[in-house]
Amino acid sequence: MTGAIRGAGFGPPLRSPSSWVLVTVAMTVLVLSSATPGMAYFSRNGAGTTAAAVARVTAPRDVHATSAAGTSSVHLAWVDSVRPDGPVKGYYVQRLRNGAAAAACGTSPSVLVPDAVCDDSNVADGSYTYVVIAVFRSWNVASVESNLVSIAADHAAPSATLAFPADGGHYNAAAYTSGCNPIGMCGSVSDGTGVHAISVSVRAAGGSYWNGTTFGSATEVFNAATLGTLDATATTWNYALALPPDAAYTVRVQARDTVGNAQTGSASAATAAAAVDTIAPVLQSLQMFDTNANGKVDTVVVTFNEPIASTTAIAPWTLLNGPSNATLAGVAVAGSAVTLQLSEGAGAPDTAVGSFTVALSSATTPVRDLAGNAASFVTTAPVDRAGPVVVSIANQSGSVVHAAGKPEAGDTLDITFSEAVQLPATTTISVTLARSGGSLPVQLAVPGVTGSMDLGASDYFQAGSGSRSATFANSTLSRLAGNKTIRVTLGSASGDTLRASAGGPVTIVPASANRDLAGNAAAGSFTFGGVIALF
Repeated sequence: MTGAIRGAGFGPPLRSPSSWVLVTVAMTVLVLSSATPGMAYFSRNGAGTTAAAVARVTAPRDVHATSAAGTSSVHLAWVDSVRPDGPVKGYYVQRLRNGAAAAACGTSPSVLVPDAVCDDSNVADGSYTYVVIAVFRSWNVASVESNLVSIAADHAAPSATLAFPADGGHYNAAAYTSGCNPIGMCGSVSDGTGVHAISVSVRAAGGSYWNGTTFGSATEVFNAATLGTLDATATTWNYALALPPDAAYTVRVQARDTVGNAQTGSASAATAAAAVDTIAPVLQSLQMFDTNANGKVDTVVVTFNEPIASTTAIAPWTLLNGPSNATLAGVAVAGSAVTLQLSEGAGAPDTAVGSFTVALSSATTPVRDLAGNAASFVTTAPVDRAGPVVVSIANQSGSVVHAAGKPEAGDTLDITFSEAVQLPATTTISVTLARSGGSLPVQLAVPGVTGSMDLGASDYFQAGSGSRSATFANSTLSRLAGNKTIRVTLGSASGDTLRASAGGPVTIVPASANRDLAGNAAAGSFTFGGVIALF
């Protein structure tokens, strides 16, 4: 466009008699926020006639924003602004969200990009539009807003769960076949951009991997599983695998999203160590104990070939003819051992098995392994693990009776145990009475029978003070009363002179070498309930 300059606008030309014309042009830029071209307004000072061309700068157009899934970068492209006499100086870009503008592509009014393309990096998740502003000298011409672009940056592999099998789970046939539909492994998986694939590795104890047909691979194999919905941001998955052989297994899951993020190598989206067990527990041992060494059986330990699930049920157990009339009072489980806690009966002390039996039924509140298989066994006698304990002492039982309370050759001492015991290997022994000080109780030593025996009195010796001792050589040991009683018969005496004692509270600890018929060492201690003068 051309025109004559007059005043502050356009009008008829003014002529000057002079041969020169002085023209001063002042240009003012109007900045528009729409796609209208840039326009200029002029004013002049002086006289004469001239013409001016007004340049038109078009706004950038067709601004298009794109972002690859799973990235935080936006690519922008647009159609260049144009002007008649050459390219614009450059462009700067603004990112708009909820009416707020922010600089984009690393640009600003003073930092421009020269071409009609740029990349906006490290954009936070959200939805945006973009405006491109062309710059020519002091003119700024803005585009209309671009299309809406959404950012959902995703640099992480999908996350997954194993609903079945559970980590630490133990499964019998029924539990395994009801764990997933179809039978096998299953769970859920999610990812911000969508899950494209999932695979499962299954390793049997011993190191072999499932190869899709058998546990025949020495190296790890990931088998493709089925997604509930392909490329969904959250879905289920399943891998069909019929009931495998009884063994412990390790399951690993890896997944890949729609932009390629995935677990690889030793990384897992989910993992579980579980076991398949379809066989009922087998009884390994059944043992009874007298844990407090009081001569009455108080515990039975039932050991199976595998760990047992916790239970306190008494109902499945049947105990008959418990020693001392013991009855079942409680049940506890630790690993593969089930402990039956007995209420000691009111009968006489008895640590022999006798006719005692235990049975386990699977019909009522059964004892189960960790996979749920029920255990049972028929009436079984426990193994004796209860050591014999001394239950009574008596003297003057022999055919020769001398002064009461004075140990003499031929005197006898009967030590009765809670069950039949073995005789020591040597039955002819030397019995010793000794006192280590004038006021200290006399000790009786019967090799192979007593560990210690405190007679509770110091007056067995004629001399009233000091250390004293007497030995009964060629003393003998014998058994009676069903081999529960060991009789000590004193031989000839030597040493310090003895006399009749007033007696005392006798305490005996049996020798551990003294054993019952099952080989259990004698245990505990016995104190006579009152005062007794031995021999």
